[in-house]
Amino acid sequence: MRFSSKSRVGTIGCILAVCFVLLASLSHMLYAQQPSSNLVLYDNFDERFLDPAKWSPSFGGCGWHLLECVREIRDEKLRLAVRVYGTTSSNQDVQYGASELHFSNPTPVKGIATLLTVRRASSLPCPANTTLYNSHAHAILQGNFFNSGSGNSDDDVQGLFIFDHADSDPQGVVTVGAFMHWQGQFFGFVGLGTINVAA
Repeated sequence: MRFSSKSRVGTIGCILAVCFVLLASLSHMLYAQQPSSNLVLYDNFDERFLDPAKWSPSFGGCGWHLLECVREIRDEKLRLAVRVYGTTSSNQDVQYGASELHFSNPTPVKGIATLLTVRRASSLPCPANTTLYNSHAHAILQGNFFNSGSGNSDDDVQGLFIFDHADSDPQGVVTVGAFMHWQGQFFGFVGLGTINVAA
């Protein structure tokens, strides 16, 4: 699971840069399927802390440039949130921040089911930025469910659901889509529509 924000700042004279807020939570139950079985309860988030036997953070998640990064259990729900500003020292490059969790042992997991709730997503543009690169806040639910045949993990094919809010979107609107990733390439994007979330 990945919950993240990213920005691109592309014009000179932008001091305010970009601010993102993303707040998302998973339901109090997450189910995972193992080979030749029905979905079974993987985690109901009823403990005070995340179970390291079930979950591991990503490398580079909650990086140093994030203003806030939340990864916690609250009210029997997994809560992930980040807030990041685009760089103010340059008008080039990408600023990206994520609060991620991964299955500690993903090999036996062949499918998952959960209720994902996007509580809030907002992004603000640099006022002087007239480039095509706008700022985004998004939540991503992804899985590597099969390999293209080599057996090398770099050859895994990923399926992703994205819940995205661009700075040009109306307040409280999130665009939902799905796509694939393989060997550094994203492809097969399918737009699934928009949803309204709390402002």
